[in-house]
Amino acid sequence: MFNPRNIQDIQIGFFKYLAENGSALTDIAPGSVLHSLTRSFAGIHYEQDLVLNELSNSMFYSNAIGSDLDRLASNFNLLRRSGGVSTGFVLTLSSDPNVSIEPNTILTDTTTNLQFIVNLSFSVKILSFIEAKIPITAVQQGLQYNLKAGSKLISPSYPNVNFIVGTHRTNNGEVCGNIGFGASPESDDSFRSRIIEFISNRRGTTQQAIRAALLENNIIEEVFFKNTIPGLLEIYLDSPNILTQINFLEFSNIVNLIKAAGVTFTLFQAIRQNTDIQIYILPLPQVDKDTLTENILNITTRYLFSLSVGQLFSREALIKQIVSTGSVVQAQIITPTTDIQPPNNAVVRSNNIWITYDAL
Repeated sequence: MFNPRNIQDIQIGFFKYLAENGSALTDIAPGSVLHSLTRSFAGIHYEQDLVLNELSNSMFYSNAIGSDLDRLASNFNLLRRSGGVSTGFVLTLSSDPNVSIEPNTILTDTTTNLQFIVNLSFSVKILSFIEAKIPITAVQQGLQYNLKAGSKLISPSYPNVNFIVGTHRTNNGEVCGNIGFGASPESDDSFRSRIIEFISNRRGTTQQAIRAALLENNIIEEVFFKNTIPGLLEIYLDSPNILTQINFLEFSNIVNLIKAAGVTFTLFQAIRQNTDIQIYILPLPQVDKDTLTENILNITTRYLFSLSVGQLFSREALIKQIVSTGSVVQAQIITPTTDIQPPNNAVVRSNNIWITYDAL
C-alpha cells in the first residue's frame, strides 16, 4: 500500500540529502532561501504523492471506493446492488377551504427532517371534511425514508393543511398504510466484502463455487443449500423478484457446469416471510443520530441476510448486535413482538425498518 508523506517529511528528506552529500547549503531556518525553495519542491512532490495514492487505491479491492470499486467488480460481472425509493401516501385535511396541493410540493417529516415530493401531475383541491389521499415519493433512496402510518409531514407552503402518512383509516380512526420499499444502495464496505467472498469462493468447495456463480446474477441476493440425502442437493434461491421458468433453466445450466459428477440437485425459490421491523433506541448523549441510524440499519440488514431458510429470527440476537455499537444505552424491538420461526423453505426478510429515538 502506498502511503503519501506530508510536506514537512518531504522537506526534511531534502535537508538530509544535502547534509549527507556535504552541500554548502546549510541555512534551513524558516524564512531562508533554502527553506522556502525546498518547501516549494516539497509541495509539488506532495501533490504527486496524492496522485499516486489515488491511483494505488483505485487498483486494489481493499482500498478502492465508489466508481473505482464498481470498475474492479465488473471484471467478475458483479454489480453493486441498487437502492430503492420509498413511496406511499398522505391523508390531507385543510382548515382553509380554498387550498389546492400543487404537483412537486416538498413535504418534510417533523421528526427526522427527511423530505418527500408530492407525486401528482395536476393540482388537488383539499377539503376540510373529507381526507384526500395524495401519493408521495422520497427525494432520494434509503431505508431511513420508510415511515410508519400516522407520521406527520409539513409544508411551509401549506401551513393550514395536515399531512398524515397513510392510505386510509379504520372504523375507529386508526391510520393505516406505511411509506415503504425504500432501500439504501449497497455500501462500499458491503460490496467489497461480497467481491472478496466471490473471489475466495471461486477457489473453494463445490457449494461455494455454485453460490458464487449464482450470485453473479443481480436478481439473486442469497443462496442456501440443504443436503439431507447423500448425492441430492437442494438449492434455495433468495430473490425479491418472482423467479420464472426461464430463470430456473438459466440457473440450472450454471449449476450443471460446476456440480460434482453423480450429484443431482433441485432448485427452489426461498419463500420470503416479510416482517416490518421497528426498533426503539435510547442513545448515549451527544451521539450523532444520522450516523447511528445508518449503523443500525446496516446492522439490521446484515443480520437479516445472515439468516438461512428455516432459521429463527431472534429479537435478542439483533438487540445484542445493536447494543454492541457502544452508542446505545438501550435498544428494544417493538415490531415484531415475538421471535419468528419461518418454515423450512422460507427466510425472514423485511421491506420496512423504522428506528425511533428517545433522549436521556
